[in-house]
Amino acid sequence: MARFLKVKTMNNNDIMTQKDVAKYLKMSLRSIQDWSKNGYIPAFKLVGSWRYKKSDIDNWLETKRNS
Repeated sequence: MARFLKVKTMNNNDIMTQKDVAKYLKMSLRSIQDWSKNGYIPAFKLVGSWRYKKSDIDNWLETKRNS
């Protein structure tokens, strides 16, 4: 019997954790933590934990790519 993995694709309204963003950007978790704390990357705190809206990250990447 074959087993299938259920792959979840992200949409632009998804909320991401620091680990999600680090994996998405292929960067270290420490860099994402520092960038969040220093306001370099679009982030917000939700009950004391940093969160990121995927569409904000995508837009931020686009502005960095074009600058």
